[in-house]
Amino acid sequence: MKNYRYRLDETSKKYRCPSCNKIRFVRYIDNETNRLADEIYGRCDREVECDYFRYPKGSSTLSSLEFKPPPIKKPSFIDTEMVTKSMSSHTINPFIKFLKLNFDDKTVDWLIERYRLGTSKKFGGSVVFWQIDTYGKVRTGKVMNYNSETGKRSNGITWAHKLINAPNFELRQCLFGLHLVTKGVTKVAIVESEKTAILFSVKRPDIVWLATGSLSNFSKKLLEPLKGLVVKAFPDKGCYNKWLEVANACNKDGFNIQVSKIMEETEADKGADLADIKDTVSYTDEEVKFHALAKINPTLNKLVKTFDLHDKYGKKLRDHK
Repeated sequence: MKNYRYRLDETSKKYRCPSCNKIRFVRYIDNETNRLADEIYGRCDREVECDYFRYPKGSSTLSSLEFKPPPIKKPSFIDTEMVTKSMSSHTINPFIKFLKLNFDDKTVDWLIERYRLGTSKKFGGSVVFWQIDTYGKVRTGKVMNYNSETGKRSNGITWAHKLINAPNFELRQCLFGLHLVTKGVTKVAIVESEKTAILFSVKRPDIVWLATGSLSNFSKKLLEPLKGLVVKAFPDKGCYNKWLEVANACNKDGFNIQVSKIMEETEADKGADLADIKDTVSYTDEEVKFHALAKINPTLNKLVKTFDLHDKYGKKLRDHK
């Protein structure tokens, strides 16, 4: 295995990016001297909006700063009672309103309970995408504002641990929906957007859908709880190579991650995801069986509509189109 002279700082420390000027820049460290490389060398973690990346060459790039990793701290958690309270009322939640425009009440209630969707008064009303790990521990919650009619995200975004002013909070994110990976689950699908994971849970409830929440969160550290499972990843348009690189590195260490090229093979704008594609979603196994039976006996379609029948996941059965 090749030993590289420089490595990216793996701590949570961020610097100001020389390109976009945002404090989202990860600097390189010289493995021989343990000094930070010059401030122009590193990678901006705004990989879609900025994509600045520069690797140091030679020893003349060293700064005078010695790298001193911060002491390892235990992760902080949010009380689960806060999650429960946030689920008590959704009248000001624009994301829930969007879901209700597209799905029946039974399906929306199922989604709220499944993903523990919360509501915050921030930005005049927002959804809280709680990050709950496989032990039921609440890592944090992403608070986001949406257009209730279009389902498009607005500029409003913050974090639950910041809103409650938790002192000395040590953030350790996990995948959104990770609490759904329970005993018996053998395969999962991963997208970047929490919204997309939720929508596809309706379209394919036979699969556990997770979300990274950001391009850079598709990382070995966050994927570790999925080791041993069959993982199908669906990166956004233009992000295939980055996710493939991570998947290949993980697979060498015993993971089983497949990266889909569906977005790269689809005419779409950079950054588009599965939710932006129409007519590409397969029916569930239960719907396929229903369609086969309804073809033999068309009366079944009438029964489903008359009695508002759902499948075992609580999802309304769709006609075959």
